[in-house]
Amino acid sequence: MAAMRADAPHPEALIAVDGGGTGCRLVLWRKGIPATAESGPANLSSDFEGALRSIRAGLSTLSAHTGCNLGEVPAYLALAGAITPDLCRRAEAALPLNRVRVEEDRRAAVRGALGTEAGGVLHAGTGSFVAVQDPRGNFRTAGGHGHVLGDDASAYSIARAALSASLEAADGTGPATDLTETLLFRFDGAAGVIAFATEAGPDEIARLASAVTDAIDDPVARRIITDGAAYFARILPALGWTDDLPLCLTGGVGPAFSTVLPHPLRTALRPALGTPLDGALALAADFARELPA
Repeated sequence: MAAMRADAPHPEALIAVDGGGTGCRLVLWRKGIPATAESGPANLSSDFEGALRSIRAGLSTLSAHTGCNLGEVPAYLALAGAITPDLCRRAEAALPLNRVRVEEDRRAAVRGALGTEAGGVLHAGTGSFVAVQDPRGNFRTAGGHGHVLGDDASAYSIARAALSASLEAADGTGPATDLTETLLFRFDGAAGVIAFATEAGPDEIARLASAVTDAIDDPVARRIITDGAAYFARILPALGWTDDLPLCLTGGVGPAFSTVLPHPLRTALRPALGTPLDGALALAADFARELPA
């Protein structure tokens, strides 16, 4: 984990969770020492009960490894798919934690990347979103609406575009490149590509994005990544970002955009201060300070 910053937690013990479509990361911060655990996917909208199972499993691992009873430890959970207050409250009530706050995962990602500074975040994980934070810590976001209606430039979107391009190549209506040929070979032709895309969930499809980002010099791969960069470049200024503010790329495929963003965005890029889990830990500290002594 990143070193704790000025907005880092001071309470004796805290729990933070960063739960996404492909996995869940947890940390127990106790007396300045972190203990971490990982578990399965934790998207409240796509699989509420599955997300709870993943979180409970991670909490059990933390408790077993540390010997700590976690029930009264202040906990902040940043979860994908936590899109309504009702979902958040239901999750809070179902977990073995008595002092817990559940929120959607964008706030933690922004806090981790920027701390409390003004700037922008382009997040491209399994899903995607764009965020701009002002000097007071308030932020606006766009995207993050799921793979059916949104998540442009996400790992899922990138992988889906590559699969579509492989079918166009098979039909003779699009270019045949190393990337499209690799995908057609991997799935034993166009019929196999279609069968995979029909049967696989968004998370499984998203895992194919690395085949695109690892082949950035392939013409089809570069077009897909460039299209994603154009989406980010269109959305970011609409949220109030200006080129005098820093910009961070986050998420598993975020770094793939670093060389194809328009020049004003590239020159504003800087490394994220920390991870979404770091952000969740800072928000856990904020939450703990709100609790009665």
